[in-house]
Amino acid sequence: MRIAFYKPNSKATGSAFSASVTENSLWLRMIKQSNWNDQTKRGSFRENSEIEDKNIVGKFNPIEASGMIDAMNRNVEYSFVHTGKQKVVTINGAIKPYVNKEGVQVGYSFSLFKNKIPFLIGFTFPEAQALKIFLTKYVEDSFSVVETEEGAPKKPYKKEAAPVKELPQEEETSEGQEVEF
Repeated sequence: MRIAFYKPNSKATGSAFSASVTENSLWLRMIKQSNWNDQTKRGSFRENSEIEDKNIVGKFNPIEASGMIDAMNRNVEYSFVHTGKQKVVTINGAIKPYVNKEGVQVGYSFSLFKNKIPFLIGFTFPEAQALKIFLTKYVEDSFSVVETEEGAPKKPYKKEAAPVKELPQEEETSEGQEVEF
């Protein structure tokens, strides 16, 4: 499951955002825009996808995702600090109402900071709604995760249906004639 938003601009200061779920984990990734083609009016992010200070990837849990959903539902700011298991990178982040220069809310802004390097993107109301639906599906699906004896999550339990016995083809019979199956 994946959702992505690309927000290039002519100043080459845009961002790309993607969220994906793999093996019951939510991964958020942001990449800074690398360039702008004035002729085609298109921006690119590819060159920055492998540069450490130009992209950020974080693994998030259902509680953090629920905080983001709650912030959009209540139209408030949700801030978080996320430290990886090796504590090499600390990610500060927030989702909050996005207000334009005229003071009108036009959506939500999402920010991540990796070692004080900012990654920012704005979501329109429809984009925020799509993100909220995506995050809600991730949280709902997390309830079906079964843990191993060691406490590690494994793939959601799926009850397999009993095999269906193939029914024999009916033979043509005349009235009163018996047929063996």
